[in-house]
Amino acid sequence: MAFPPAPPFAPCLEELRGFSPEKHQVEALGNIATERSIFDRATCLAELLAGARAPHEDLLRIASLAAQNEPVGLRLMHAALLALPPRQTMVSELAEFKSVNRLMERIEKKSQSGETLKQSEDWFKKKVLMLSISLQLPN
Repeated sequence: MAFPPAPPFAPCLEELRGFSPEKHQVEALGNIATERSIFDRATCLAELLAGARAPHEDLLRIASLAAQNEPVGLRLMHAALLALPPRQTMVSELAEFKSVNRLMERIEKKSQSGETLKQSEDWFKKKVLMLSISLQLPN
């Protein structure tokens, strides 16, 4: 296996070269890519795309950078593809959510049994723990 592996859009590399971003665009994308948290990076990327006249072109610019193995492009491609779970997963998790206590109990049981937490569960656990440290929670 070659490292880094070929991106899924490898057959389109020649086309992507036509979407190489200009310097000011690379700087704007670079500011987003420097966000340490994948969730913050995805949020900033979503804000950029929501305000863009042609969001598909911004995505092509990101893909162009990623195809050149530029860290900015790779970090933003990761944010675009992996940060948010599929809608179906989110809907089922939200439908199951009734109580912070029950959810935290379920997460704790998974942790104690050695089962790997889903990314959303790990994120939720960290947020609840940080909140409880910084602010007194009822019960």
